[in-house]
Amino acid sequence: MNNWISIEERQHINISEKTHEILLYDIEKYHLNSFSALTNLIIENGWSTLSANPMSYINQQTDIYNKILNKHLTLTESQKMQQNILHDIQQHTISSFQNKYCKLPKGIQKNIHYSKQSIQLLQHCNDMIIKIYKRPGKFVSALFESYADLKDTERDCIIKKDLFNILNDCIKNNTIACIKMHTNHSYYIMPLAIDTFIGYTYVICKSCPHEAGFNGTYVDMSPRLSNILSVMDTGEKFEITENEKKSFRKKIQATGAAYFDSPSENIQVLFTNKGLSMYQTILHQRPSYIHKDGNLYTFNCTRRQAANYFFKFGKEALVLQPQELHEQMLQNFKDAVSTYS
Repeated sequence: MNNWISIEERQHINISEKTHEILLYDIEKYHLNSFSALTNLIIENGWSTLSANPMSYINQQTDIYNKILNKHLTLTESQKMQQNILHDIQQHTISSFQNKYCKLPKGIQKNIHYSKQSIQLLQHCNDMIIKIYKRPGKFVSALFESYADLKDTERDCIIKKDLFNILNDCIKNNTIACIKMHTNHSYYIMPLAIDTFIGYTYVICKSCPHEAGFNGTYVDMSPRLSNILSVMDTGEKFEITENEKKSFRKKIQATGAAYFDSPSENIQVLFTNKGLSMYQTILHQRPSYIHKDGNLYTFNCTRRQAANYFFKFGKEALVLQPQELHEQMLQNFKDAVSTYS
């Protein structure tokens, strides 16, 4: 118990190679300056919700059994059995969590520098966590392993938890937010929704440069949540009609959150037979077609999405229309040839 009360600021922990790779990836993704900066965010924002914390599981199982007991037994009979069942749930939890998180093979040793808030959270862990993990470092290691098991967009909600909550409040209250991006550019935004697209979380909004003030000209924007460094709710109200909201939802559905800030248009592509096979199997950022005539397909998407997707097809797909996109693709291929020549 003493090692949970007097936690040192620096501690070595063991994590798997897979988890280590994901943590390194996320340091870059979230524009953080150190391993400890990321790991403290995981502890501070995720310790109560990550699956390595057994309390959510215990509470869920207890609720299930209590409902069954209350349905089939009298109150007196139910109360007598609840303590025994709770004891069994706790014993099963200790055994299963220790097997899952405390018997990991030796991986990579990392030196963690805890923040004051992380230390305080660890010092106030309940008895069940202490019984399972014995040492704070074991629990922290388990938190990292369970964090690494999450989808990319689920990790966004942990690392950017405070920003996520502020933006949701702004959406709910129709208030303008001020955001600072990783490029150090700042914007006033009218946030409309938070949406995901192929592993990223996007803020669907209308924005204007910070220097233009509240009354600047707002244009469509969809920054990645991972690229936003800070958010401030200005409290300034903005108005949006139900028809405008419907139009935005329709646009998101058509283009995807990543391409919300670009207009959609009809794009014609002529495939070879091999190109058609590639289109059927390459799903990442794939646009949907609205018409086909043999190997000639018409898509309604943004030029940026078409350029990103069809560039990898090389000679197996020829962008015919619009002409400007055809010329852009031609120049992209010329630049690639020049680089390799």
